[in-house]
Amino acid sequence: MNGVVEKDCTFLEERAGKLNKDYDRLDFVLLIGMIHGDASIGNVLRHQDGHAVLIDLDGFALAPREWDLNQTAMFYDRYGWHTKAEYVEFVHRYGFDLMNWPGYETFADLRELMTVAWLGHQVAASELSAAEFARRVRSLRTGEGRDTWGPF
Repeated sequence: MNGVVEKDCTFLEERAGKLNKDYDRLDFVLLIGMIHGDASIGNVLRHQDGHAVLIDLDGFALAPREWDLNQTAMFYDRYGWHTKAEYVEFVHRYGFDLMNWPGYETFADLRELMTVAWLGHQVAASELSAAEFARRVRSLRTGEGRDTWGPF
């Protein structure tokens, strides 16, 4: 990652190693199925006839379905980007609350690491990305401040 200091790269690599081990110990409760891979409200458009259309399908895969529930749970739980009412409605419609699954924290930590690593590749090209990357790495190190993360 151009522009990222060595200590941050080392920290992120060590975190990835730990999360890899945590992932290997997960017990999934939902059946494997087709997932979007980046399921969030930002990747849904409403067709003129009213039905939902998924976009940004580059992560579409056969995988644990828990992964697609991850972002909505995180956006509510960690960042406050969804209201409680929105999250409760989401859980009601889907029929499963990922935050009650023991693997939720590992999945949320993995998704966060992915977003931080993605931002790390933008550091040299964008001051805004560099500032957000620094904020997120500091937050991962301390466990505080996730509610200050900006969407990217």
